[in-house]
Amino acid sequence: MKALIAYVLLSIGSALAACQPAIVADRSELISEGEAIYTTSCARCHHGDGSGYRNLFPPLAGNPLVTLHDPVPIIRVVQDGRGSMPPFRGVLSSEEIAAVLTYIRNSWGNEAAPIPPRQVRD
Repeated sequence: MKALIAYVLLSIGSALAACQPAIVADRSELISEGEAIYTTSCARCHHGDGSGYRNLFPPLAGNPLVTLHDPVPIIRVVQDGRGSMPPFRGVLSSEEIAAVLTYIRNSWGNEAAPIPPRQVRD
């Protein structure tokens, strides 16, 4: 019985280890796609370095809203707009919003978990 349990645990561990590169590849792919979207849709106002324009477009670099554990507030800002920022709901797909936010959340010194497209759709 102990041998069977050990075998099952070893199999589960091997399966999880095999999945890890796919998770990293997905994150890298999201960041790469997000950078392209950022360049065409966001950099004009927030600058290529995420520094923004004082009193008009907030900086994204070092912005605590960007790196919150719960990304729903920043998802809503992108979808619905805020202040001088236009809404991107209907302009960018859920996948594109997830990608650009994952890029922003992991650029210019920011470090946060990637955002899966399903979370943008919810």
